[in-house]
Amino acid sequence: MRRSRFIGRSIGSAILLLTHQITVGGVFISPGNISLSLSGFFTGSGADGKNDVDKRLLDAIDFVTALLLM
Repeated sequence: MRRSRFIGRSIGSAILLLTHQITVGGVFISPGNISLSLSGFFTGSGADGKNDVDKRLLDAIDFVTALLLM
């Protein structure tokens, strides 16, 4: 039961990342753990790039994160 909830949340998060509804706001790495801070439409804040290169970099980070969640 717990595994199916985790898979559902992961797929849901990946879909929201790919549709630009949420974005990765921060990555926190500690021994044995990686945590993501997500922001966007649902949280009331978001990360916006100042120029095209920044926006493409944020999109690439979101895409890689979505792939890892799947």
